[in-house]
Amino acid sequence: MKKLVSILLVCLMSITMLTGCGVNDLAYLNLSKEIADISEFKFDNQTQIKVSKEIAEKNYNIDLNLKGEANVKDLNKMYASFDLQLKFNGIGIENPVNFKIADNNLYVSKSALLEIAEIQKEIEGNSSYKKVMDELHKNELKNVDYILLADLGTTYENTSYKEMSDKAFDYIKTAFKGFDSKLVTKTAKGYSMELTSEGVLAFAENLFKYLSENKELVFDETIKYIADIYSTMEMEDVTEEEIQEVIQEMKDSRQEFYDFVDEAAVMLKSDEVKTYLNMIKGSKFEEELYKEGQSYKQKIETELVYEGKDMGSIVSTTSITPAKVQSESIKGEVIKAEELEDLYNNTENKVNPVKKMELEWYADSLDAQEIGRA
Repeated sequence: MKKLVSILLVCLMSITMLTGCGVNDLAYLNLSKEIADISEFKFDNQTQIKVSKEIAEKNYNIDLNLKGEANVKDLNKMYASFDLQLKFNGIGIENPVNFKIADNNLYVSKSALLEIAEIQKEIEGNSSYKKVMDELHKNELKNVDYILLADLGTTYENTSYKEMSDKAFDYIKTAFKGFDSKLVTKTAKGYSMELTSEGVLAFAENLFKYLSENKELVFDETIKYIADIYSTMEMEDVTEEEIQEVIQEMKDSRQEFYDFVDEAAVMLKSDEVKTYLNMIKGSKFEEELYKEGQSYKQKIETELVYEGKDMGSIVSTTSITPAKVQSESIKGEVIKAEELEDLYNNTENKVNPVKKMELEWYADSLDAQEIGRA
């Protein structure tokens, strides 16, 4: 168990350390911090996902667009409203579907049901689901505006969004002071980060060299950060005593963590690791982060290649603009997802009633033998 804890700790560090604290790393980190400190904003994201027939039945092209606004100043009273537009191999949502986070709940507009039904009809050539949804909309859902998808509850106690952001960035700057990821470069607009299949090994060796030379600092700061985060969280069915037990178990894993870092540093030099990396040769991750006027822009491009074959790619562009966003409660009639399921089943029985049922079994099956004895 302690070995597992050590691995999880290293994973946390690796994720946070895709950027380090070199000159360009710090500049990139500070720009990221500017964005993270924005608690009220408008946003627009466009994402194109390609999935190759090498890993699916055929080639898939998915286009996503998210556009909306958010207020996350109070983590326990977050507000967001955004429209989703989706295209799946050219077949898509004609009208945007609205999602809302309000009053600690996640909602979706009822129009999502018709849009999903339309997509299913176009892709599968079957209109039975659409018939049920049309009937639901005309009758049981006639006065409904939103569907309640989930109760988000309250997780953070007396902690603001900015405080959480500050804690994370302070941890990175303290635990990894002096570490240079060598992944970040300055561009004409801002900063970019690139990680290729060839560069993964160099980055990992660089990271574990730093960890090996600064084990005590990194371990202590990581435990301190995790304990600090736990102290701000209010989790149902988890007692303070149980939280302290988890933290103590992490503290007790110090030597196992040290050993794991040493073992990993040696393993990275093995031919086995190089063989695995050769399998994904050609894969890459690129990100560019910059400020344009009052808006912050992020562009991400990823490509996955396995044994020389293109598996897929993701291209994403996000714009975040500071803006005053007023938190609001949900307006209109709401139905819970579980209530909708019951209504759907009843409506389906009415629209698409079962006309014939066939039973089939093999004479030598155990069930058939039991029926024969009865």
